Amino acid sequence: MRARNFLAFTVLAGLCASSYADAKQGSGFAVVDSSGALERGTATGASRSGTGTYAVEFSHSVKKCVFTATTGSTSVGAPPNGYVTVAGEGEDPNGVFVATFDPTGAPADLAFHLNVLC
Repeated sequence: MRARNFLAFTVLAGLCASSYADAKQGSGFAVVDSSGALERGTATGASRSGTGTYAVEFSHSVKKCVFTATTGSTSVGAPPNGYVTVAGEGEDPNGVFVATFDPTGAPADLAFHLNVLC
């Protein structure tokens, strides 16, 4: 009985560690300026498709990840006031959709910092 429990625990621990390691490899970040240019990060690219709407691309699937973002500065100084929303980019498993808004809630071109945790 002990041998079977030990084996089950060892297999389960190995699966959890493997899943965690695989997930961590998918994590990443991006710092994007208001024009949609990728300033730095692990993303492979970024683009602006309209006022306050951006797409950020990664080299791997981020479909099962969590996304957080905030307005941010691409250099030094205080970031602009505003709001950011994020979502997976639909059919593209490697993409994240980002929308930025001014303090009144109107779409606005704002720099942002995006974090992807898998």
